[in-house]
Amino acid sequence: MTRKSERLAALWLGTLQRLTDHTAHEIRNALNGVAVNLEVVRSRAARGAEGAAIASFANAAAVQLEVLTGQADALVALLRPPPDTTDVGALLGRLVALARGAGKGTIALDVPMNSGSVTTLADSTATRLALSAALLAALAREGRVVCRLGTEGAASVYIECDAGGPLTLGDAIETAVTEAGISLAPVAHGITISFPSSSRG
Repeated sequence: MTRKSERLAALWLGTLQRLTDHTAHEIRNALNGVAVNLEVVRSRAARGAEGAAIASFANAAAVQLEVLTGQADALVALLRPPPDTTDVGALLGRLVALARGAGKGTIALDVPMNSGSVTTLADSTATRLALSAALLAALAREGRVVCRLGTEGAASVYIECDAGGPLTLGDAIETAVTEAGISLAPVAHGITISFPSSSRG
């Protein structure tokens, strides 16, 4: 492993730790919500309650379990070694699923219809680092965060916030990802991240 790749791996590990710290509370909340609602269903069913009396609790548990499943799937995928190529849209979707509910506002994902898979040959660790660091910077602000895929080309992502000025990732991260060929363009309320060597499936 070269010194550059070691530095990149260390930056990604630190960013992943910050991301999981940021979302741990929401994961625990979802787990608690599933447990509480299922306990209500169990106890009321044991007393002979009809379906209508427990349906809302069962539905709430199902909704929370769906959120939790998305978070767990995203975290497992991010903990695995990165692939040779990255589907930018799939990665963005996982990050949004993991971070949902963890910021000071809401977070939304905007993917064009019929966009298909959008891959990049940029270093996968650098790709993860760029998107995760930008998302963390956005989540630190008040208000809504919108992540849009394909705003400046097939493999680009625009992250926009309701509040604040341009998003920056910090000197060390910005240097590492730009050395990997990833372009960063801070804009009025966010940042556009463009990935090289893209193809659309």
